[in-house]
Amino acid sequence: MKINDNLWRMFVVLIVSAMSFGFISCSKDGDDESEPFITVNGASSSEHTFPGAFNNGKSGIDYKQVFKIKSNVEWTLTGKVNWLNISSLSGNGEVDLSIYPTSEHDSDEPREAILVLSAADKSVSIKIVQEGKYVECYVVPANEVALYDRFCWEYMGSPNVNEFQYMLLSETDLNRMTDKELRKELMEKFEDEPFKFDDGYISMLARDEYGYYLSPNTTYYYVSLATDKEGNYGSLQKVKMKTPAYLDEDEDAYVSFGDFGYNSYMFQFDVEKEGYCNTYHMIYGVYYESLNSAVFAFEINYYIKNKKKHWLAKNEYYEWDIITNYPNNHTFSHTNYYMSYYPVCFGYGWGVFKDGKMSSDLLGFQYDTTSSASPRMMVPNNSSDDTLENIIIRRSEVMECMKELCK
Repeated sequence: MKINDNLWRMFVVLIVSAMSFGFISCSKDGDDESEPFITVNGASSSEHTFPGAFNNGKSGIDYKQVFKIKSNVEWTLTGKVNWLNISSLSGNGEVDLSIYPTSEHDSDEPREAILVLSAADKSVSIKIVQEGKYVECYVVPANEVALYDRFCWEYMGSPNVNEFQYMLLSETDLNRMTDKELRKELMEKFEDEPFKFDDGYISMLARDEYGYYLSPNTTYYYVSLATDKEGNYGSLQKVKMKTPAYLDEDEDAYVSFGDFGYNSYMFQFDVEKEGYCNTYHMIYGVYYESLNSAVFAFEINYYIKNKKKHWLAKNEYYEWDIITNYPNNHTFSHTNYYMSYYPVCFGYGWGVFKDGKMSSDLLGFQYDTTSSASPRMMVPNNSSDDTLENIIIRRSEVMECMKELCK
């Protein structure tokens, strides 16, 4: 009987142990099933890239992408943007989450959204990218300068640019047009005569796109469109610029000129400070024809900004003198033994106020030594002797003309 009692006790212990093990195992399995989880396409993150353009008459829904969401608790989605359609912003269990772009992306750069699906203390993410509709191809103004009634600039562009066209619009005209209308107008200009970017242009504008003279203290926009060598269009470019306020003679900083004289190889002239002129910038030299004074303002501005002369002011055929912040009245002279090739002598001064601000115009003269007429002297803030028309200077044409003149 004692043996039987021992066997019985061992049997009871084994039964209790087995029941305890089973209880523990069941409890562990239950914990696994109750722990929150969420996955997207079987992982913790996913991503997709949509095209920027909808081709062949397609719309955004034709590019729909489905993400498989699996979770055992309620989840909510954050990070939604207005250019994406998302089928659900919350859910539970197994969900097919559909996403597609609502519009084309009118840019040459991609845009992206990070969507986060959060469930309890768990989360997964979906990265959505939409490519730009256009290639990265642009041409914009560089080293621009503004007088009260004119702009002058050259151009810089992306490495792949081939051709471009542009418009200068007042802020009022720009605001009444959509980007689609602006692109249409520029593409029509492309059909006439696009500009080749590699020609080294300088543009001087005294009128806007519709032929109106530029006004002082007014905001304008340079708007352009460019193509690459394969003919693909870039995105629409808009650059804001503003003319300075007009200052009359009693308020301005300017210089006056006198005692002009010349011979076969040099010319000289006197400069005197007037009004509120503290210092002044000077540019003077010779050229084969007259130029709008805004071009000389551009050359001074380029020299100040870049610490070197622009190609129009210095090349293998001639060099113009540029002096900045000259403090005194002075007699300036310029020597060039090829004045028979470059008969137009010029000198322009740009007044600087004590606070460093420059005048809204620059004054000077241009004198054709082949003519018996006296030098054309400019009066303060009066561009009547300047041709108030838009002009373009092409580097290739200037260099070819210089080459022919010097044969």
